[in-house]
Amino acid sequence: MVEAAASGDHRAFETLVSKYERRVFAVALQLTRNGDLAQELTQEVFVRAWKALPRFQGGASFYTWVYRILKNLNIDRHRRNKRRASSEFNDDVGWRVSEVGVGYTARPEVDGVEHTHRGEMHKVLHKALAELSENHREILVLREVQDLSYEEIAEAMEIPKGTVMSRLFHARRKLKEQVVELVGEEAEDELLR
Repeated sequence: MVEAAASGDHRAFETLVSKYERRVFAVALQLTRNGDLAQELTQEVFVRAWKALPRFQGGASFYTWVYRILKNLNIDRHRRNKRRASSEFNDDVGWRVSEVGVGYTARPEVDGVEHTHRGEMHKVLHKALAELSENHREILVLREVQDLSYEEIAEAMEIPKGTVMSRLFHARRKLKEQVVELVGEEAEDELLR
């Protein structure tokens, strides 16, 4: 599919976009915490991927390559924002969008009380994630949400596998500390299982 898209096959590229768009959007949403911005980044990722696809050599998986494009776009966004005196970022809007959609679907057999309880747990986890550094949040999303292997994360983030394992260890510890701070130790086990 990637080879066909690289040779100009629009349908093949559309298939790739359909396959990876939700995953890219989910990571963009976790990185930006803003639904509109995440959508813009997702679109820009695939525009850039289409333009650069003829130069894609296949040394990495397509998703890893697209993830690198997303990461670079996000870094550029941060640099631009640092130059601006004020930000129009609304953290609440981003999290509301996140809670509604990407990555979380209610199972039909879950009753209303359990569904509400899970919703509250997701809110606490989102709030705890928001308190982490971008590196820790990013590595948790790649491992726990996107389910990438250590090797894939190392390749995507362009860091050694040992650094991935170390950051992941520290990120999990920091997340646990944030959850305990938010809900207390008695609810921690339920949230972090």
